[in-house]
Amino acid sequence: MSLDYLDEQIDGYRTQAKNLVDNYSRTQAEVASDPNLTDTGKREALAPLHEDLTAKISALRAEEKGAIKRKREALEKTLFGINAGTSSDVVSYRDAQDRAT
Repeated sequence: MSLDYLDEQIDGYRTQAKNLVDNYSRTQAEVASDPNLTDTGKREALAPLHEDLTAKISALRAEEKGAIKRKREALEKTLFGINAGTSSDVVSYRDAQDRAT
């Protein structure tokens, strides 16, 4: 997976999130302009939509973070020969190689 592919993936996630927010904004404007609903009715109409939006945005954010993490791990493995979880893992691996030679 190249960095260009990763950029395309991230752009895709962010485009999906933007579309979700835009759709919610349109729905929110429609509900806000409905004269048949009270303020409480408007909140009740939007609450499940807001929860759904929040869950979908969180899922997209998790997918984006996962894609970034996988790419970072692949690059670290290519560079260091290991899947480094932290910088101390990289230092430990490097020190072990120095002692072995």
